[in-house]
Amino acid sequence: TRTMQNLEQEHAQEQEIQKKRRLEQEQAIREQHINAMKRLVQSGELINALRYYETHFPTASKNSATQALRDKIWNELNKEELGQIQELEKHGKLSEAWKLLNDIADTQTSPEYQCLAARIAIAYSTREWSQGQYKKALEICEQGKKLSQGNAELAKHTAQIQSHWEGIKPLLQKLQQSAQSMLMDQLCAEAQINALFKICQSLQEQKEKEKIATLGITNPELSAALKKTPELMEAAVKKPEILPVLEKRPEIVRVIQKSPELVAIIQKSPEIVAAMEKRPEIVRVIQKSPELVAIIQKSPEIVAAMEKTPELMEAVIKRPEILPVLEKTPEIAGVIQKSPKLVPTLIEFPAFLQKFPNLGPILKKSSEIGMSFLRVASYTCGRLSNDMLEFQHAQTGLEFVLIPGGTFEMGSNDGDSNEKPVHQVTLSPYFMSKTLVTQAVWHKIMNTDPSRFKGNDRPVESVSWNDCVKFCQKVGLSLPTEAQWEYACRAGSKTHWCFGDDEAKLEEYAWYDKNSDHQTHPVAQKKTNAYGLYDMHGNLWEWCEDAFATYQSVPLTDPCNHEGAYRVVRGGSWGANACRLRSACRDGYGPGDALTYLGFRVVVRP
Repeated sequence: TRTMQNLEQEHAQEQEIQKKRRLEQEQAIREQHINAMKRLVQSGELINALRYYETHFPTASKNSATQALRDKIWNELNKEELGQIQELEKHGKLSEAWKLLNDIADTQTSPEYQCLAARIAIAYSTREWSQGQYKKALEICEQGKKLSQGNAELAKHTAQIQSHWEGIKPLLQKLQQSAQSMLMDQLCAEAQINALFKICQSLQEQKEKEKIATLGITNPELSAALKKTPELMEAAVKKPEILPVLEKRPEIVRVIQKSPELVAIIQKSPEIVAAMEKRPEIVRVIQKSPELVAIIQKSPEIVAAMEKTPELMEAVIKRPEILPVLEKTPEIAGVIQKSPKLVPTLIEFPAFLQKFPNLGPILKKSSEIGMSFLRVASYTCGRLSNDMLEFQHAQTGLEFVLIPGGTFEMGSNDGDSNEKPVHQVTLSPYFMSKTLVTQAVWHKIMNTDPSRFKGNDRPVESVSWNDCVKFCQKVGLSLPTEAQWEYACRAGSKTHWCFGDDEAKLEEYAWYDKNSDHQTHPVAQKKTNAYGLYDMHGNLWEWCEDAFATYQSVPLTDPCNHEGAYRVVRGGSWGANACRLRSACRDGYGPGDALTYLGFRVVVRP
């Protein structure tokens, strides 16, 4: 028994030795052939290296490592063509890429080539499929399966196209049969037309489903989003034109998933999608404040303004609360497009425009009347404070304040009889110059200077009402109405002067008989009122548009009286006493009077 066991062990050892020798011999042969191939590669004979592998390399010596070497050589041989194919694929030139793929497939290819072939076959056939070219799409798939050595993903794709064709085919056959029947029977009644229409509707529905299916291939992320968001899927079916936009802007899809209500806007307002494509920052606005979706839906012109004005876009991103302001006053969006400098106003003072929504129409006209936005300025006078929009008039160079308009009590029960009765007046917004018209401005426009007290920064005086009207006509401005003047002077106050009732403070605001030295002084030297207006008390009496008349007790809106021999002057002058400088005080002179204590400021009315 021991002898038999020994013999069996010796036999097994002998077999193991022989197997080892055989493997060593095969490895030696393999190394010999591998080295031969490498020498051919080193000498640049890549084609001969491949031929050597096919004809001289023993089959028994081939394994995964030698196959990998062979594939590497093949890839190197076709490196330029493979690069061209990938570049063509990158730029969507699939037909050219497909042709080149087939051109280099005359020999056994490589796994890299096969993956590339499957990928391009799927993309190319999908494009043809989306264009309704089923036959061509399926031919590409069949050829692709050969080039890719039966790629599983491509096989699944082929089956998908075939399945959709099988859904379309019976509808086409039914359509054909119905049309042929109508021709043969010479029928074209409403019932037959409706039947054809229903078939066409079914075809259209099938095609819309196909669009979603092809999207799943070209854009898996969007396809997944469509499946997760039924509202978006429905919108894509009803409005297929939005799909290209969604493909280019995946961030829009993510926003829609968080705000499904945006889908309704997309369906009703396709221009919003177009705006999102051009200005994807809009998406950031919606991401930050989804509740603004409803505002955007109501006011597509706001989207257009954001699209055209980057400054406004950035403002809305920083301060979404601006949008409700724009919704209430959409005219502002138009103004901003013409004057992007207004954007800081929106960022800094959105409450200002919310407080005065009636400013919209006059803001819209600002650039048309030569007004360019300068700044937002804050003013305090007495217990009153206001934030004011300031502009500059192009032709005169004068700075203006936008007076927001409103309702106030005009007149006084404590003053002269012509200041009574106190009555309610409502005014529309208007621009008023911050200062009296200076001699420099008058000379610039009229080329004269009638003033007695000379100085470029001093107010022009010794000008009649008629002279002032001629000046205004030349520059497209107006004299203020008496109501506009008093409303601007008071700036919200109900006291004797704009700052209060304490006469001791008057010298801080006015040049009058106590401090003027019997002459005018340069404008803007004293404190302003709460609207940012200088010299509303003193320096010069200021001409107004109105003829002097007795007040009526009835409420008035934007009043201006033209019947009377005299014209109203307001504000007092360098020679007047404190009582004559009160906000309610009024006087009248003939329209031809040109005196050293008469001047004017100007306004722009809507």
